Amino acid sequence: MNRFHYILKLTVLVILFSGCSTKKKTWFHRAYHNTTAKYNGYYNGSQSLEKGIKKIHEKNKDDYTTILSVFPEKNLKTKKQAHPFMDKGVKKGSLVIQRHSINIKGKEYCKWIDDSYLLVGKSYFYKGDFEEATKTFNFIKDEYTEEKMIFEASCWLVRSYLEDQDYSSARVQLDELLSIENVTKKQDAQRNLVAADYYLKTKNNPQATNHLVKYLEQTKRKTHKSRQQYILAQIYQQINNFEQSKKYYKQVLKATSEYEMAFNAKMNIAISLKASDGDQQKIKKELLKMLKDEKNNDYLDRIYYTLAQMDINNKDTSAAISNLIQSTLNSAEETSQKALSFLKLSNIYYNQENYQSAKQYLDSTIFYMNTDFRLYEETKNKRDIISDLVGHIQTINLQDSLQKLSKMPLEKQKTIINNIIASKKEQEKELAENKRSQTQLSYNNRGMQDQFSNKTSGGKWYFYNPAALSFGFSEFKKKWGKRKLEDDWRRKNKSEAVDLAIDTIKTDSITLTEDKNNPSYYLEKIPTTPESILASNTIIKTSLFELGDIYFDELKKTKKSNECYQSIIDRFSDDKSAAPLALYEMHHNYKYKKDTIKQKQTKDKLTQTYPKSIYSKLLNNSNYLSALQQKDSQNEQEYSEIVLLYTKGMYESVTEMTKIITNDYLKNKKQLIRALSLIQLKNNTAATKILTKLSLEEDEIATFSQEILSLLKDPSQMQKANEMALLGSSYLYRSGDQHMLLVLVPKNSDITYLKTVVSDFNTKEITDAVFEISALLLGKDHHIIMIKYFENAKDAMEYYYLFQQNQDISKELQKTDHKIMLITSENFKSFYKDNDAEGYYSFFLKNYLEEK
Repeated sequence: MNRFHYILKLTVLVILFSGCSTKKKTWFHRAYHNTTAKYNGYYNGSQSLEKGIKKIHEKNKDDYTTILSVFPEKNLKTKKQAHPFMDKGVKKGSLVIQRHSINIKGKEYCKWIDDSYLLVGKSYFYKGDFEEATKTFNFIKDEYTEEKMIFEASCWLVRSYLEDQDYSSARVQLDELLSIENVTKKQDAQRNLVAADYYLKTKNNPQATNHLVKYLEQTKRKTHKSRQQYILAQIYQQINNFEQSKKYYKQVLKATSEYEMAFNAKMNIAISLKASDGDQQKIKKELLKMLKDEKNNDYLDRIYYTLAQMDINNKDTSAAISNLIQSTLNSAEETSQKALSFLKLSNIYYNQENYQSAKQYLDSTIFYMNTDFRLYEETKNKRDIISDLVGHIQTINLQDSLQKLSKMPLEKQKTIINNIIASKKEQEKELAENKRSQTQLSYNNRGMQDQFSNKTSGGKWYFYNPAALSFGFSEFKKKWGKRKLEDDWRRKNKSEAVDLAIDTIKTDSITLTEDKNNPSYYLEKIPTTPESILASNTIIKTSLFELGDIYFDELKKTKKSNECYQSIIDRFSDDKSAAPLALYEMHHNYKYKKDTIKQKQTKDKLTQTYPKSIYSKLLNNSNYLSALQQKDSQNEQEYSEIVLLYTKGMYESVTEMTKIITNDYLKNKKQLIRALSLIQLKNNTAATKILTKLSLEEDEIATFSQEILSLLKDPSQMQKANEMALLGSSYLYRSGDQHMLLVLVPKNSDITYLKTVVSDFNTKEITDAVFEISALLLGKDHHIIMIKYFENAKDAMEYYYLFQQNQDISKELQKTDHKIMLITSENFKSFYKDNDAEGYYSFFLKNYLEEK
């Protein structure tokens, strides 16, 4: 024993005095470096790596509404809490390599160096530094020849490229990995997992399925298989192979001890059951029982969603809607499940052709759905289509309602409008009180139903207000955060109360009253003249054509498309443009559906009723279109020559060429250039005659002709136009003109409360004047609050500075993007018509603040 201790001490001394050298490969040197590398640097680094991975897994929360990832680690760059552990792994592994590598003549004699490189690469990987990870794994492949090490590095290299979303490099490495022969069963299972990960991330589910099945065949321990079994079940469920899906979900239940995975497996088994399945009622009772169990409080949204899906399987739509609404109400604020519940609701209403409700729930779906979710792009595209559809339906309903109202006696109109104003004032008062007291609005399921009900059939005259949805959503979000209104959001229409969608009406006339508490505001929207009725009908026809296109092209609903075209034919049969086009579109639809009988009937009706129509000629003569295109080409060439002559100042040549103008689509443009040339030749009488005719047309030439006529009649306007041209601006600074102050804010701002704040400011600070405060939409994205009127720029600027300095106003406006500016009534016309917020604001800064 004494001799043994002596030899041991001697060995230790030899190692201590000579073991530090990495230039020798003696047994003592190798023993020292291998022992120190393993039990000092490598061991500590590996332990740190494992702790870091455990930390990542503890923080990981799988999203069971989408197919799980093969490996639980995801978004590693954001897992900051694990970075210190990974940094230590890199440090320890690097120290082992630096201090203990015995590389003599290209051969490594310390067996822990390659393991340390692998440790460094994994540490970089779990830190989310994929660039350094791939460098390290590539180095191992290039530097070492041991098959086991090359295989391991190749697996991690594929994973690194995948996490870095470099799918082309990942594919190259995967092909190389799969080509390696003579691998162990364990290694083959490992690379099948890596391959499945690649194919899932590249949306090739069939190939992912093949590799997952192989992995399960090669793996015995149940606890190692449950995640992959769950993924397989999800894949089969997505393609409606419910038998296979149910099979793997049941395997998950046998294998996993993880409650959330087992819970979701049970939910998906329930969803997979057919109406005829004998277990359905039993499982439904279990689900209802689970709703009462407190441990399932975090899963109520999923349970209700499952019950809704079972209702859908049983064709019980009413129960499904109720359960889906409960799912959204019981869902956490930020979950994919909430988005899916809203999506399922939208699908139900879409299938019922209730597009308004479908649109509302699609809005909510997009609001909650993450942009990287697998259904996001598809859902967003559908939402945009349905939004367009609903917009045109609302436009038609609005114009129809306005026309019906126009036929009522004036006193009846005033009674209805006064009811609207009274209701509006009451609502504004209530909202202002709520805002002042900063109390939360008591929005609950029933409350929202009362305020934003979709009962649109209660009144004799129907006026749908799309602004109600925007308003309700804005208020609800302010009070409750990032949530959606879970029930109907439309304003309730009472008997003979007409809620006009005033903000959605586009008009070039800015002489209308903007005070919504003034009956004139609403009365001026009602078409009463032949011209306004004609304009209203044009809007209806346009929307009907747009609806027909959307139904056919986007939604593949040929019957609904034809109903729109038939409506045009029935309502506007005297219109020699719209009615023939509607018949032509119907003919096209029947041709697509291969309904030869109705196709022939439509053709006969078109050619017999409108024989001179271009569409009749198109159907009767297959060469007509090419001949027409050739003629159009000639007309365009002729028009180009006329324009060129005008730009060169050859006005007499223009008038000569335009003495005779053929009846084609460029006729009005040629007439306009002729008139302009006559003006240049001082023949205003002949020009006025042409422009007067053009001003009665229904195109953009009419508006331009009217403007030229006004310039010819009013020399001062001509002077104004010249002044604008010299200044290069659409606006003129007139300090002595009447002014108003504008506040430009986003459309979703709380306009009612802002008006209240401004009103309070005026009451407290401006005691010697009374100002009118009103608001209206500017384009699609902004509201403007108008405070008017000020006698001149000086008075307006004094008010502007007081307004800017008020703390209550500043506090409210700082919550959002805004602009405050002064404007004359004359400049406001161009500003509002052109929706020129940026252009006019630059003019304001330069003329009112910089120079004045």
